[in-house]
Amino acid sequence: MAVPQGRRPAVAPKQHRVVVFMGPSLSADEARPLLDACYLPPAGRGDVYRILSAGPQVIILLDGVFHRSPSVWQRELLDAMDDGVVVLGASSMGALRATELEPFGMIGCGWIFEWYRNGTIDGDDEVALLHGDADNGFRPLSEPLVNIRASLSRAVREGCISAEQAGQLVNYAKQLHYPDRSYRRLLCSPITMVWPTEVVSCLERFLATRRVDLKRADALCALRYCRRILAGGMLRPRVASVPTTARGLRGPDRALLGGFLGPTGTLSGAEVLARAREDVRLVAELRVRLARRFFVSEWAHQHHVSCPPEALEAFGRRWASDHGVDYSGSWLRANGLTSAAYDRLLAERALADWVVRQGPTVFGLDVSMENGPDDACLVTHSQDGAPALIRAERRFTYAWARDNGVIPDACLSDIEQNDLIDWILEEGPSHFGLFWNEDLALLEELQMSGVAARLVAAASKEVSSR
Repeated sequence: MAVPQGRRPAVAPKQHRVVVFMGPSLSADEARPLLDACYLPPAGRGDVYRILSAGPQVIILLDGVFHRSPSVWQRELLDAMDDGVVVLGASSMGALRATELEPFGMIGCGWIFEWYRNGTIDGDDEVALLHGDADNGFRPLSEPLVNIRASLSRAVREGCISAEQAGQLVNYAKQLHYPDRSYRRLLCSPITMVWPTEVVSCLERFLATRRVDLKRADALCALRYCRRILAGGMLRPRVASVPTTARGLRGPDRALLGGFLGPTGTLSGAEVLARAREDVRLVAELRVRLARRFFVSEWAHQHHVSCPPEALEAFGRRWASDHGVDYSGSWLRANGLTSAAYDRLLAERALADWVVRQGPTVFGLDVSMENGPDDACLVTHSQDGAPALIRAERRFTYAWARDNGVIPDACLSDIEQNDLIDWILEEGPSHFGLFWNEDLALLEELQMSGVAARLVAAASKEVSSR
C-alpha cells in the first residue's frame, strides 16, 4: 500500500486483456517484458469501476493507495468477478484484498498473501510504505515491514544474526510509524546500540547486498502466473459464491464512477449524468417512466412472477432494434457497460415489459380505472407510444400500493385512483421505504438506451473543437 503524491485517477485508455495496478512494488519497465498489459498507478477507490468498461479479462491488483486517499473497495473487486473478470492479488494491497476475498473467487499469489492467509501477519501496516509520485517512478521513501521481516529471516538463516536478535528488530520496526521504517533506522536503533560491533557490521553488509524485496518478488510471481494461465489457455473465472447484490441494493458507485470511453477521452458516469440533467424535460419524463417500471417490477417480485426465457429473448431482440444495440465491445464500452451488466439490466426491463404486456387481468387483478389526466402527455414520450401499456403500468402501480397498505381499502373513484397514482409516482419508490436511487436509475437508462454514448461523443466533440 502507498501514500501517493499528486495521484490522478486511473483510466484504461482503450480495451486491454489484462490491467495491472502497480507502483512501488515493481516498475513498469521491469513488468512489460514479462506480461503484455495496461499498467496503471496504484488503485484507489473507484479505479476498478473506471476500467471495467474497457473490457479486461484479468485485473491484477498489486499496489493500492490508502491513508490520505480512499482505498479500493472490496465491492469493486466483487463486481468485477461477478462480471466474469479474473482478479489476482499480490504484493501489497492486492495481498490484503486477496486474503479477504479468496472465499469469493479472488486469486492470491506470493509469500505476503500466504503470510496474511495463515496468520503470520495481520496488520495493514505490514505492507504500507511512503513513496514518490508517478513522475518519480513511485520511488520508495520507506521500507515496508514485510520486506524487513523477510530480510532479517534470511540474515538468520545465513548466520549473520540470531533469531532472537531478528525478533528484537522486527518488534522495534513494528512500533515505528510506517513512513519512518528503514534499514538505516534499524542499524542506528537502541536495539543495535548494545550489540557487538562486529554483529552490527555484519548486518550492515548483509542489508547492503542481500536484503530481500519481498513485495517485488511477489509482484513478479503474480505477473508470471498470469502469463502462464494466458499462454496455457487456462483463463477461467472462478465460479464462486460471490455475494449477489440484492435487487435494488446495488449502489450507484459503480455507474457514477465507471468510465465511458469516447473518441477523445473518458467521462465518468457522474459527468454523463450531469450532462443529461441539462435537459430538464427529458429527466422529468424519464423519472416518471422509471418509477412506473420499478413499481411493476416490485409487484412482480413480491408475487414471485418471473419472465419466461422466450419472452426475455424476444425482448432482447426488440430492445436491440429500438436502441441500435450492436452487442459489440465498442458499443458497450461507449455506454460504460460490460456484457454482464447489460444482461442484468436487460433482464430487469424484460420482466417489467412482459408483466405489463400480459396485463393485470391475466394475473387475476381486479383493478379498473380509466385514463388518468396525464396519460396523453406520457404516451407522446413513452418508449413505444402505446397508451394501453402505460395504463397497465399504472394499474400495477395501484395494485402494488393496495397490497402494501399505501392505498386505503375504501372504494375510490377513477379520478381519486389516478390522483393517488400520480402522487405515488411523483414521490418515487424511496418515499415508501423501497431501495431506489434516482441517479442510478437514470444513468442506467441512459446506458441501456445508448444515450450515454451520444452524450460522451458530444463531450468529445466539444473538446476537439476548442
